[in-house]
Amino acid sequence: MFLGLDLGTSALKVIVYRDTQIIAQTSAAYPMSNPKASWVEQDPALWTSALNTCLMALRQTVNLRDVIGVGLTGQMHGLVTLDKHGKVLRPAILWNDNRAVAQAVELNNTVPNIGMIAGIPALPSFPAVKMRWIKQHEPEIFTSIHKVLMPKDYISFCLHGAYVTDHSDAAASLWYDQTAQVGQKQYVQRQTRVWINCPTFGLAIRLPATSLHRRQRHLVCPKGFLCLQGRAIASVALLRWAL
Repeated sequence: MFLGLDLGTSALKVIVYRDTQIIAQTSAAYPMSNPKASWVEQDPALWTSALNTCLMALRQTVNLRDVIGVGLTGQMHGLVTLDKHGKVLRPAILWNDNRAVAQAVELNNTVPNIGMIAGIPALPSFPAVKMRWIKQHEPEIFTSIHKVLMPKDYISFCLHGAYVTDHSDAAASLWYDQTAQVGQKQYVQRQTRVWINCPTFGLAIRLPATSLHRRQRHLVCPKGFLCLQGRAIASVALLRWAL
């Protein structure tokens, strides 16, 4: 039995399926905030609370101890900033936030070949551009950043405690060399002129322990539990259309 998690902009949707058949499903909604015009943010605690709500609801009809793996997808381009203890430093800046227009122009002018490296020019929605905004406007937060994650990858982190992303979300961050398909120093320092610790790439995490990360209290799984890192929601939609 497997879980499927879809972290949308307005709600988390969860399904349980066995032998390709959906046997249970639920969802939990959460709001966005608009502190200023063109700003769109979300507290990542809303996502984990929604996950706990969904899991508690599913426990009424299915035995979650039978779950052997989970797959994730979710909203793209969001930026979650974490300190060295894995604590969220500020609300996540979402894909539809438009505060970083000036930083996008600046980055395109500073690194004119960024479109050739990353596969697309800098846009205000991309996490790398938002990081430039944070560096310029919230320096006290910027200096405390140890890791950055995209939204679905933060949920993944809360499940298993590892900093991991997939190639589709990485490609949508502007921190990714599309030709070399590499990360870390190459796709961070060369393109943004801002050094940060980004997640590593992986298709799945197989847990060695008998339970998930301490942040997740409602899902106890067997040794060898598989967490599939999944894909960004747009690439999943394209794949479904292609099939």
